[in-house]
Amino acid sequence: MRRADATITISPETFLRVTGQDLTLAEAIKSGAASASGDSEALRSLRNLFRLPPPRARKADGTSS
Repeated sequence: MRRADATITISPETFLRVTGQDLTLAEAIKSGAASASGDSEALRSLRNLFRLPPPRARKADGTSS
C-alpha cells in the first residue's frame, strides 16, 4: 500500500474559508486551524487544487453563474 505524499488535517469550516480564498492554507496552519505533514513539494502542489469561484460569482444554491 502506498503512503500519502502529504496529509492535511482541517475542519470543514476552515476548509471552506481556504477554498473560498478567505484564508490561505499557510495562515490556517500558523493559527492552528489546520495542520500539514509530508512532502513540502506535494503540499505546495495542493495550493490551487481546491478553489471555489469568488463569492459574487456563486448563486445561493451553490452553483456558479
